[in-house]
Amino acid sequence: MEKKKVFCVWVSLLLIFTSCSSDELGEVKQKKDFTPQHSALAEHADSYLSKIIGKYKNEIDTIYHYEEDMYVSQRSKSENIDRTKNSIEIEMAFPSQRKTEVLFKTGESIDVCDTSCIYQGDIILSERDIDILAGVTPIEEEGIQLRGALLNYSKYKWKDGIIRYQFQSDFILRTEVREATQEWKRACPFLTFIELPDNDKSKVDKILFFHGDGSFSKLGRQGGTQKISLDRKNATAGTAMHEIGHALGMIHEHCRFPQHISLSIYWDNIKYSRKKNYREVRDRILIGAVTEPIGSPIDFNSVMMYPSYSGDAIDTYKPVMLKKDGGVIIAQRDYVSSGDASTVRLFYTGSIF
Repeated sequence: MEKKKVFCVWVSLLLIFTSCSSDELGEVKQKKDFTPQHSALAEHADSYLSKIIGKYKNEIDTIYHYEEDMYVSQRSKSENIDRTKNSIEIEMAFPSQRKTEVLFKTGESIDVCDTSCIYQGDIILSERDIDILAGVTPIEEEGIQLRGALLNYSKYKWKDGIIRYQFQSDFILRTEVREATQEWKRACPFLTFIELPDNDKSKVDKILFFHGDGSFSKLGRQGGTQKISLDRKNATAGTAMHEIGHALGMIHEHCRFPQHISLSIYWDNIKYSRKKNYREVRDRILIGAVTEPIGSPIDFNSVMMYPSYSGDAIDTYKPVMLKKDGGVIIAQRDYVSSGDASTVRLFYTGSIF
């Protein structure tokens, strides 16, 4: 009897979808929420997604499944973006792969793709990170403080400010990475970057640069060998600067508190799959807050900042966000800003000076 009911439900759903026009179907897909208890995804998902759903079933609010076509659409529409308003390509992990969005009851969400959990588009999360985002690990228990667009959590800090790194043997953007580390060293003299040989097998904490699907990084020091991917075709020294910023513990500048004071976000012009990457990070979770001093405005010169115009837009002739005064944000990947340096300095030395 139960099987018969399930069959009838699926037949009804099939009739509903087949009776919709293509536009209507797209609307249904976008508005439909899949709960962990009723989602067909849970039945057909790969093992990693099933593991995430199972582990956080009590913390998950909704699940949304979508085809990620951002990489294709961003490239195909790149000529429509005025390069006087945007000169960068937004960093993105696994841009051409299908993803599943998992929204937690805390208000934070992640994308699950293959065997990775992605935050803010290009940050690869560990289970420790997800536990805190999902509310499994209380902030108070871990002693996490909110400082800048940076995770002020001692377990994520590189010991003595020493960041060791090496390259995968086929990595071709070595000059760009070296330029990026030199720029971080210029802005933050208290940091030390040490390049290790490709064949180094030491068990120290270090970053391995490689060419994966897109550009992405872990958040802060994770322990052991952690990877930074730089897109083989499109990454620059500026891309490397940005991803190293994540490895130091930084999130995206436009997402930090007080976003709502400094920015106007045009949600209706942001593709659904990218909306989560513009949400303001509040005090309730592990990362967020300010540069210097506490409560300071958004640093529009930050190497972690997104531009007003990008492929994240539904209509690329229109902005996804502007300054509160209507000014256009020209994101840069040329240097580490004074605000970036102050944020990292506060984390690693306890002072902004």
